[in-house]
Amino acid sequence: MATFQKHAASGDGCAALLSVALNHGACVSLSRQLYLQISEHIRSGRLAPGARLTSTRKLSLDLGVSRTVTLTAYDQLASEGYIESIPGSGVRVSSLLGVRGQSRKQVERRFEADERGPGFLIEGQPFDPTAQVGTIFPRTAWVRLLARGWRKQGRDAEAQGNWFGLPSLRDAIARHVYSLRGIVCTFEQILITSGNADALQLIVHGLAPTPGDRKAGVWIEDPGYLSARKILADAGMCLIPVPIDDAGLDVAAGRRKREKARFALVTPSRQFPLGMPLSLSRRLALITWADDVGSILIEDDYDTEVRFCGRPIPSLLSLDRDVNALSLGSFSKVTFPGLRLGYIVGNKRLIRRLAEARARTGALIGTTAQPALAEFLDEGGFARHMRQLRREVAARREALVIALTERLADKVTILPQEVGMHLTVTLKRGGASDAALSAKAATIGLHLQPLSAHFSRPTKRQGFLLGYAGWSNDKIVSAVDDLCKLLS
Repeated sequence: MATFQKHAASGDGCAALLSVALNHGACVSLSRQLYLQISEHIRSGRLAPGARLTSTRKLSLDLGVSRTVTLTAYDQLASEGYIESIPGSGVRVSSLLGVRGQSRKQVERRFEADERGPGFLIEGQPFDPTAQVGTIFPRTAWVRLLARGWRKQGRDAEAQGNWFGLPSLRDAIARHVYSLRGIVCTFEQILITSGNADALQLIVHGLAPTPGDRKAGVWIEDPGYLSARKILADAGMCLIPVPIDDAGLDVAAGRRKREKARFALVTPSRQFPLGMPLSLSRRLALITWADDVGSILIEDDYDTEVRFCGRPIPSLLSLDRDVNALSLGSFSKVTFPGLRLGYIVGNKRLIRRLAEARARTGALIGTTAQPALAEFLDEGGFARHMRQLRREVAARREALVIALTERLADKVTILPQEVGMHLTVTLKRGGASDAALSAKAATIGLHLQPLSAHFSRPTKRQGFLLGYAGWSNDKIVSAVDDLCKLLS
């Protein structure tokens, strides 16, 4: 310990990273483990502001992992303002962080939030875009459905080899996606997952089994969904950032960058994080590209159910039933996080290959809650819950828009968005970066997710993703007041 303190005091943090230990068998990705351990060193003060860190190349050799792991961890740390790259001086702990000025209680509280996952400390971290409405789910009705579903479908739930998921739930989801997204399918075209992270990992292992497939790569939106990018990179996929414009993913630019990519991951109903839908002409161009080169489209419409006006935009699968496309969905964000149930919709051939990949790993999806969810969908309970959720979320969204318009109209622009549980705002004037402001916001109890973190390269476009689902109207207004002081 004495030796470490000597290094830290002298501005060299390389010695501190010798204590990093990664568990290759853990369910948490290696890059996430590395991020958590380094950020804990910084928050606790063991890595002082200005301390120099080991380069990503050397650290990957020291830890015996691919450089993608260390690059991903460092990128996340930089995006949140923990570290900065200084020309001629390497990577150092951010001098703006000022962790030593925080109380021990603040440090421990932030560490708990990182360890337990985004959105865990809902009341302590306003604006976390992953936070959920945790008070309106019909718990009493759910308990009855668990008992009834098990009585009716217990034998199916107990059976071995449910690699696709229970037929009753798959059948209910087939009706659900038709009413919601216009997808005409049967239960044979649906596979149950534990959420979108599980779905992406399964798709890579099942449909890109060779190094050549993974080297062919995946088109990803730029800016795009950071968590999905990390999952794909950790699975060994080559990432091909494709720029976004006002019409969504620029298909022509994607063709120029990599014509024969294995996959394209898109958020067509509401581009994450900028919010615009993928135009019809771009949708058709994307389908044409997939047909031309034999690629597979992965459609993640993460916030489709939470729409405040109009009908949801039709799925790619509803435009062309023969296209090689997979549509991902999850129930956890609109119910409760512990449900851990989602689905993949696609043609029978792709779904069968995914089930075979699941069988090879032996990783079954838990069946206890599947009969209850099937009943919840079929008897109309889910639809009633979603109507109440939309009303609640719409009120909170309106409170946030009004507060931002009244207090911060000269400092931020609210991007147009008619779906979801967060708003994206951009900063109007130059100054401190969104990552640096995010780090400062954490010291006063705000969770500001920087917009720039979602770009593959440094960008002048600065802003934040502001979640509003997890807090009362009064708490939202109070958080905007704190944000106003921060930006002033």
